[in-house]
Amino acid sequence: MLQCDLLEPSANEIHAVAMNDMFLKGLLHRFWSVAPRDRMIMANQKIAAAGGEPPVLYAQAVVQIVKTGLKLFQKDVMRLETIGNVEVILDANHHNQHPAFVAAIDRARAHDGRFRGVTRVVAVDSAASRLLQLADLVAYSRKWVSADDLNANGLRERFGIRMP
Repeated sequence: MLQCDLLEPSANEIHAVAMNDMFLKGLLHRFWSVAPRDRMIMANQKIAAAGGEPPVLYAQAVVQIVKTGLKLFQKDVMRLETIGNVEVILDANHHNQHPAFVAAIDRARAHDGRFRGVTRVVAVDSAASRLLQLADLVAYSRKWVSADDLNANGLRERFGIRMP
């Protein structure tokens, strides 16, 4: 799915939290230097917790980042008035397989503005998808901003990651 796989063939999964920051920054930089910039958006958005049990909080975060991503993708890539028929792929975990998560996502698909364009939310093992591993790395990049290692402009300039 990605234009090229930047990891050694023997590499299984990327778990950013367990890896060296310099390696991760190099990986992101190499990816961004060959990425199809006119066809992809990478966004890292801090989501305010609205309360509830962890699976519901996770669902709220998914809904908000998907709506932000769809807005950016609609405007900057597709250049369309509306966008629909969207499928969301998540790394399978105990939160997004919980009935409360599923119920919150179903409510959002039925009633929550831009998220109504989502036709399906699917959880898969991240070992099966380099794109999910890239998403983990993009999410992890907030650490560099929080630690004052990079600012939002630095993330965008060096790695193409937007912080809307």
